[in-house]
Amino acid sequence: MDTSQESVRILEADPGLGEGLSGGQLAVARGAVVASVQRLGAGLWRGADEQVPAGGFLVLEGCIAREVSILGETAAIEFLAEGDLLRPSGEVGAASVDSRVVWRALEPTRLAVLDRDFLLAVRPWPELMAGLLERQERRADWLANVLAISHLSRVDLRVLVLFWLFADRWGKVRGDEVRVPIPLTHLNIAHLIGARRPTVTTTLNKLTEAGLLLQESNGYWLLRGGPPEQQRDVLDKIAALRPGRTAPRA
Repeated sequence: MDTSQESVRILEADPGLGEGLSGGQLAVARGAVVASVQRLGAGLWRGADEQVPAGGFLVLEGCIAREVSILGETAAIEFLAEGDLLRPSGEVGAASVDSRVVWRALEPTRLAVLDRDFLLAVRPWPELMAGLLERQERRADWLANVLAISHLSRVDLRVLVLFWLFADRWGKVRGDEVRVPIPLTHLNIAHLIGARRPTVTTTLNKLTEAGLLLQESNGYWLLRGGPPEQQRDVLDKIAALRPGRTAPRA
């Protein structure tokens, strides 16, 4: 962890947070709302739940995984990236269950430290606090959608819907592709959709052969061919394939 003194103007680093302000208000707030920066190297975030600032952290760049284990076994994983608000804890609030949380930076990550000074600085603009609360609500909604995915009967549909949820939240459009800048592994995906890793690997291979997905060398993903509602025919053909047959192209 880099603890060197570095600061950032929050509304320049995260312009979306100031959408509720008028032009004049925005100009003043842009210069007044400043936060210090904490940098994380890729790897385990040791001491993540120690000395958490009053307002938590805002992710400016990079990606963090929140891995939840129940009875010593990894049971779920959540990803937090650009624009997300978090307050790290080593537990998940289940007093009667042995549950633990591990925080891990999947790549070099920059966090804005929302400490007491930051909270005092934003007081003249309640729209900014409302924007941060909206980020928390967005995170909760996204987790509810991921939970719903695990109840879909078909694994290929679970995988494709999951990727388009990532695309809606963090995707970058590039021509006829959408780039998802999250380094998802096959095991990560398995934890997210409630499937076994070998099944996920087989499914990803079929979706790649069909031209719907492509993983880049850095672990990021490209989505092609449109969202799941537009790919039901292709998915039905993939599901009907016998082992060893090539998937149809989208």
